[in-house]
This record gives sequence, structure tokens and C-alpha cells, in this order.
Amino acid sequence: ICFVKENPKLFVKLFFKKMYYYWWFSPYTGVLYKKIWLHIYKIYYTILVVFAIAGLWRAFLDEQKKPIVILFIVYMFSISVIHAVVNVGIRHRWTVEPFMIIFASIGFLQLITEFIRYVELKNINIKKA
Repeated sequence: ICFVKENPKLFVKLFFKKMYYYWWFSPYTGVLYKKIWLHIYKIYYTILVVFAIAGLWRAFLDEQKKPIVILFIVYMFSISVIHAVVNVGIRHRWTVEPFMIIFASIGFLQLITEFIRYVELKNINIKKA
């Protein structure tokens, strides 16, 4: 608490830096592992984040699902805030990754559905021509 009182600007700067490290990767992530494992995890995590954002957005647009989506967003955000204030390590993000996977599956299914619609529409247009 003394640090926060004595260095409020630095505290805020470090807080946002740690939030970034929580949701992405710190410079120290993976230093104890082979680089290939970190690269594989970064690819997996990037795909997960993209589809999770899409799934969250899709679920948020559904009025019936909106309250539960807000609950999950608040949960994930509060966990990240706690860890940004106290401690940040990639292993702590694992508490929210299962929820990200759920929303990523929604995003992925939405992508597949849109792709199928697109193909069907193209097939209809080809048959008409």
C-alpha cells in the first residue's frame, strides 16, 4: 500500500503492464521450456483468443444469453485484476482458459455456420445461372 501511495503513476503503469502480461505473454514466459513449446502455445492461444472474442460477441448479441456472458466477462476480468495487483504468471490464466474455450467453441461454430451458408448461397447462385 505504501508503494501505491508513493508511486501512483508507476502503480497504474505497472498494473496495465501486468494486465497485458496476464492476457498475453510476458518477456519471461517460457524461459524454462524449449522455444518450440512456447511457439506452439502462442499459436494455440492466439486462435483461442480470436474465437473466444467472436464467441463472446455472438453470445452477447443473444438477449437470453447476455446476462450469463456478462457474468463470465466480469469473472474473467476480476480474476485478471486480482492477479495483476498481486502476481502474474501464465499458469494463473489457466483459471479463465476453460471459459475462453467455451466461448471459442461458440465462435468456431458460428464461423462454420457462416461458411456453410456462404457455400449454400454460392451453390444456389450457380444453379440459377
